[in-house]
Amino acid sequence: MIKLKYSLGDVKIAKKEVVYDGYFQVEKFDFTYKQFSGQWSGVVSREMFVRGRAVSVLIYDPTADTVLLIEQIRVGSFADENSPWQIELVAGIVESGESDLDVAIREAREEAGVNLNEVSVLSSYYTTPGGCNERVTLCYAETDLSTVGGVHGLDEEDEDIMAHVVSRQDAMQMVSSGIITNVNTIVALQWLQLKMLS
Repeated sequence: MIKLKYSLGDVKIAKKEVVYDGYFQVEKFDFTYKQFSGQWSGVVSREMFVRGRAVSVLIYDPTADTVLLIEQIRVGSFADENSPWQIELVAGIVESGESDLDVAIREAREEAGVNLNEVSVLSSYYTTPGGCNERVTLCYAETDLSTVGGVHGLDEEDEDIMAHVVSRQDAMQMVSSGIITNVNTIVALQWLQLKMLS
């Protein structure tokens, strides 16, 4: 097993500033860090896209062997040659005072009209730590999806979200064929597939 050699105390932040403040923020850091040789680096400058904490939830119907996927437009996919719409899990940003499980329950209701009773945490990870501080908590919930579908979302957030219920096999086919390109969704569906095979 690999153990991390250094910790936060091995980084010295010389300067931190907000260089953009809009729908999201961008911060710039000037810092030095202890290298693997034990020497300190020169000053490094990096911008960081500030996203904070987020939650994705894999919602599965074990009776029907189906999963809930949502479809919505994503600005980060505007350069995608196929479509700027993404097939994803229900997800959202953690707001002040909310727990990760609160977010999973709230977003399931807002984005797909689903009421969740029991949610568990599978994992927590950084999506792109080279330039973004987003840390996603991946959750799992089981519920009856037989009546789920249609368009959902909050008008005040300009959301237009289509809820789809698909078989686990079809979802995995969408991963292998490149229709699903969202990392949280791929990780969750692969976890589910491994769970079913064990």
